[in-house]
Amino acid sequence: MTAADIVDALAMRHAKDVFVPECKMGSEFLSYYRREGGSAARGARRLDALAIRPTWTKHVVIGYEVKVSRADFVADKKWREYLPPCSHFWFVAPFDLLRGEEVPDPAGLLEVGPPKLGPRQPWEREPGPTWRVAKRAKKMDVDERALLDVLRYVAFWRLPKQPRSRA
Repeated sequence: MTAADIVDALAMRHAKDVFVPECKMGSEFLSYYRREGGSAARGARRLDALAIRPTWTKHVVIGYEVKVSRADFVADKKWREYLPPCSHFWFVAPFDLLRGEEVPDPAGLLEVGPPKLGPRQPWEREPGPTWRVAKRAKKMDVDERALLDVLRYVAFWRLPKQPRSRA
């Protein structure tokens, strides 16, 4: 299973949420963007995926960092920089690549595997991947300013551009 396969599976899991693959992290992206005169932010931190649940109450902002090798997980020293705008943060890896007890708090470990095979009814949709929580992510307080920066990035650079009307 590749990182792209896992991100695609997360997109299906969050079909009713705002889902942003390869989400650059707000203020760092914005300050780099301004400093470089509007060029691409090559140095900005980038989450593998971010999901925002539509709600008018408490923010539910889920950060995902995908790992497809143990070496990548062990070498990752930047993941804590992704926490401020998130209410939950998960490492996502194929089944049995990592163990829940080796994932530091407040992060969780979500494992993904192939779809469960077997007979299904004609009205049932294609089976999606199998998910397993190896360690639950701890709920965190969202840094409102960091979240606002991420929302600006999503609104200004990731939403489809709408043509202007000639009214």
